[in-house]
Amino acid sequence: MDNTCAFLESAPPQAALDFLLKRWSANHRFFKRHHPKLAALFDRPTREYELSLSAAGINLCHKATGQMVYPVSQGRSMLIQTARVLAQKPLESPHYQTIATQSALTAQDSTQHPITAPAINTLLEALEPAHYHPGQLFMDSGLSLPPLVVYGLLSGLGLQLLLEEGFTPSGVLIIEPNCDFFLLSAYFIDYGALSRWGLELSIGETISQAQAAGFFAQSLISRSFVRLEQQNYEDGALQAAKQSVHAAAQSVLRGWGSAEDELIGVKNSQINRAAAHPMLATAQRVDMPICVVGSGPSLDALLPHLRTHHEKLILFSAGTALKPLRQAGITPDFQIEIERLDHVASVLRAAPLDKIPLIAADLVHPSTLEAAQACYLFSRDYAAAAHLDGAHAPLLEANPLVGNAALALALCFSDEIYLAGLDVGFLPGGRRHATKSFYDDRDDEGHGGFEVAGNFGGVFHSSGLLNKSRLALERAIASAPHAQVFNLSDGAAIRGASPLSAQAFAPSGGDRAEALMQIRTAFAPPKPPPKSAHNPKESLQAYQKALFKRLGHTPPENYHQLRDRIDTIHRQSVALMARYPLAATLMRGTVWHLLATWHKGAIQSSSANQKPLFVAFKKALEGVFGAVSRALDGAPKATPRETPPPQKRSSQS
Repeated sequence: MDNTCAFLESAPPQAALDFLLKRWSANHRFFKRHHPKLAALFDRPTREYELSLSAAGINLCHKATGQMVYPVSQGRSMLIQTARVLAQKPLESPHYQTIATQSALTAQDSTQHPITAPAINTLLEALEPAHYHPGQLFMDSGLSLPPLVVYGLLSGLGLQLLLEEGFTPSGVLIIEPNCDFFLLSAYFIDYGALSRWGLELSIGETISQAQAAGFFAQSLISRSFVRLEQQNYEDGALQAAKQSVHAAAQSVLRGWGSAEDELIGVKNSQINRAAAHPMLATAQRVDMPICVVGSGPSLDALLPHLRTHHEKLILFSAGTALKPLRQAGITPDFQIEIERLDHVASVLRAAPLDKIPLIAADLVHPSTLEAAQACYLFSRDYAAAAHLDGAHAPLLEANPLVGNAALALALCFSDEIYLAGLDVGFLPGGRRHATKSFYDDRDDEGHGGFEVAGNFGGVFHSSGLLNKSRLALERAIASAPHAQVFNLSDGAAIRGASPLSAQAFAPSGGDRAEALMQIRTAFAPPKPPPKSAHNPKESLQAYQKALFKRLGHTPPENYHQLRDRIDTIHRQSVALMARYPLAATLMRGTVWHLLATWHKGAIQSSSANQKPLFVAFKKALEGVFGAVSRALDGAPKATPRETPPPQKRSSQS
């Protein structure tokens, strides 16, 4: 308890220095083993700040001015006193901010989600009102903590004291833009011990949203809903880091789906594949630029330019971009759709779709394909339907929105890509979609969210789902270094897509007829499933058995055990993707929603609610697996057509 501070306060100066140097050397060895890039920083002296040992005690000092970082009061450095303050009751301390990304528990509508909603409601019914206190955190008398995000270290001694006092956060994310403070913290923090909490470091730069999202995703349930944040000094880079962390925390909670959603996709896919629609096989590069057109509000101003340059482009219309294009007299070359539900067909007919060929995810509703005269299919990643038989590789980064699928397809075919109306952001009070789109007669005003950089400068707002889409767009672009991607959209900036004004828009052109033919011939009759393909129900049973083994038979005795149990089940659900991809993808969203409900109920309840929650979780999970198994028994069948159907297509936003 408080070992480091107690020693440093009482030790003679030389003994204190020896202690600090020994810890610094141990940290150097730790980083050499585990973080070689950070270890390289230890091989150079600090640039602006240095360690100070004087009659006033231990401090950090600015080299050029001699100014101390920590105040000196009555001749004594306040470094140790500041650390002690930071280590006192973090859950109650004004020096920490509790951020609840999403902690409310409300009853779910069983009509929309007849499998997942009743299971969640079973958990809610198990909460004894007298022991459930929304908004309060109950974590083993305060020793167990939510994940801790530290903005700026300075000495970092406060973190070391938390460690020595026995606190156990569910993870620690340290963001330190100044490499000097990181190096100086190595005198005070035992990083080897700290790493046992689950440590993520962003040193010398502004943390990316992808890195922040990775921190939350490692222990998705225990890290993403509630966290503690602590900031040690003011800096513009730390403010930017906060934006990235807040955006990432919201994004990882979106796009989970549910068993109901996946079952719809599986059943749709079985019908569509049985009808022998051509499936994406081997794409070849076409000598023609492709423009991916989304229905963001910036599309309005781009329509005249798309009309002018259409003959030099292949136009991929994504979802509800179709109607604005048609209203402007522009006929896209392909319409892209990924929506599972049956409302898309009427939207396509109203646009109208006419003879435009449709490229659709194989999980779209069969009525969507019936609305088109020509259709081609692909398997969409992160969907259970993509794992029905293993015969067709899924299209990567085709989620969560239709614009993602359209870009992923475009990158399969062309090295010159333009993005138009793919805004993935909005201005508060402005529209989220182009005029004359599907959303004209709906509330389309943008509000809330968080700030993101604009493609042409300025600030836009984004939401968890739009931000998840943007990150997927960036990953898709990064995975295709062969391609040049230009962003014409006046919306959020997309890393890897160069901003390009409409006035500078000058696509290179090419042989349109040849390019269109090459795209069509990339789709071939569906392959027969391999003999090794898993039976869906057998996979589901094996997956269920593996999860229940991790769940165990006895309730967790405290929050620390509960957190470990929940994280273990979540990690198992991810690990089983490789062995049982169909069952794991089918169940993933519902399992995660149940784990999240269990966790949120537990952290806002006193100990009397813990056993009832465990019993209710087990009952709810058993009910979900039973309902999905019965649903698989009723999966529809379709009779293959004698010849491939005319090519078809669909729409969504």
